[in-house]
Amino acid sequence: MSFCANRQLSYGTVISGIIRDYIATPDGACLRQTQVLTPAIEADTFVFSLYPTLPQGNYGAADYVEVGRYPSGGKGGTTPNRKRGLLAIDLNNYIGAGSIPVRAILNLHVQSIAVSPSVGSPTVMIRRTESFDENVATWSDTLAPVPAPEEVVWHATSLGWVSINVTTLVDRCWNNESGVCYWIMSEEDEVDNATNSLVSFGSSESADPPTLEIEYAP
Repeated sequence: MSFCANRQLSYGTVISGIIRDYIATPDGACLRQTQVLTPAIEADTFVFSLYPTLPQGNYGAADYVEVGRYPSGGKGGTTPNRKRGLLAIDLNNYIGAGSIPVRAILNLHVQSIAVSPSVGSPTVMIRRTESFDENVATWSDTLAPVPAPEEVVWHATSLGWVSINVTTLVDRCWNNESGVCYWIMSEEDEVDNATNSLVSFGSSESADPPTLEIEYAP
């Protein structure tokens, strides 16, 4: 049963509740029949501080995306390295003007989680960023995260499919950014230290690509 179907069951015959929910956004959209679609992420890649420029620094064709810290003492010598993921989707390809998003879920297939004994599971911030080209984006021109109240926090604790509520992010790009979502995924505490906290999930080139599940009112 959809999110809105559950909401509709809760309305009952309480007129004041219906009016209150109609005025509120996005709950008001639930008074109308909603639809659910699952568009795929159109572009994704990750950038690596160890390779700040092309050609090694671009992973647009990789079948995975990695986010977090790579441990020191490895390929980059004694300096820790950081990885950031980039995701993009154009909602204009799917939804007409005037539609209202009700709920959006980002589905990722987590392939691996690497954590040093001294630190906890990776905590990832998902925020808006500027437009990017997955074929040329590198660390040197990254696209720093845009500080914003609608950022989403994800704690990577399990393998397999995970679902992340990104309704606030979708609502932002839907209404304020011409329907195009550009997101950056970075570790919450991007500091240079010797600990490892890294998560990897399937990219759009993998057998388990990321998808967005969006419920909306046409």
